[in-house]
Amino acid sequence: MRLLHILFFITILISCKKQDVGSIQAVESKMKNQQIFKLYSEQVKDTFKIFVGLPEKIDSLAGTLYPVVYLLDANFYFNMVYEMLIKYNEVGLIRPLILIGIGYDDLHTMDSLRCRDYTYPQALADYKMATSGGAKIFLEFLKDELIPIIEKKYSVDTFKRILMGHSLGGYFTIFALLHDLSQNEVFFNGYVAASPSCHYNNNYILETYKQSHFISNNQTNLFVAFGGLEDQEDPEVIRSETVLNTLDGLLKHKINYNSSLFSNLGHMETAMPGFYKGLQSILEVE
Repeated sequence: MRLLHILFFITILISCKKQDVGSIQAVESKMKNQQIFKLYSEQVKDTFKIFVGLPEKIDSLAGTLYPVVYLLDANFYFNMVYEMLIKYNEVGLIRPLILIGIGYDDLHTMDSLRCRDYTYPQALADYKMATSGGAKIFLEFLKDELIPIIEKKYSVDTFKRILMGHSLGGYFTIFALLHDLSQNEVFFNGYVAASPSCHYNNNYILETYKQSHFISNNQTNLFVAFGGLEDQEDPEVIRSETVLNTLDGLLKHKINYNSSLFSNLGHMETAMPGFYKGLQSILEVE
């Protein structure tokens, strides 16, 4: 959530024009191996901009299936993450992936609507969010509308779906994991949460985890990262180490759980190394 303050975006709700349900509109991309399209969601009643990044040497004719990473806050992170994946693949540090970024019309719109889509339950009044609490609906959009389109169009390995986000996007990632564990479902088999905003609504997500009972599942992988300087940036929220220790105690023997605390990094600086270490950790487990 501190992403909002650091980037100096204005938090207002942008109204969207109604479109045909499920309509897909291609958007021109000048970047090699990248595609962009707009998708109207019947679940959310809004339009999302979807960014697609393919491996540089994609081999679809040979029947190769690629792990697929669903990245939140794509307006801000997609280009950075895609370039990182390409460069690290060139030197053998990470395998070829298909990157799917879920974004909005622009950064300004992303700043307000991410609160709507990445949070649950509805925010307490102190948070002063114009709209919030829509994470369940947004998760339905991913599972029922977006991902079937991606898996029909691209050579993705349906057993290697990874959800990845930072800050409120990290909160949503942990929320999605909680939902799947509660349903004894393995939809995403990997979750990468960088600096998740677990303090949201008085630590709601951690308290809900504590009250839940899960069946052990060695097909599910979670990686969580924080920056060691985050507690200094916002000393009033739950300490990062406390979050990591709590998740470790609750999940270590239930799923494949790993974490990192980057000693000299702050909240915004943790995203990229957290994404890289998370993908590396999850794909090594597989």
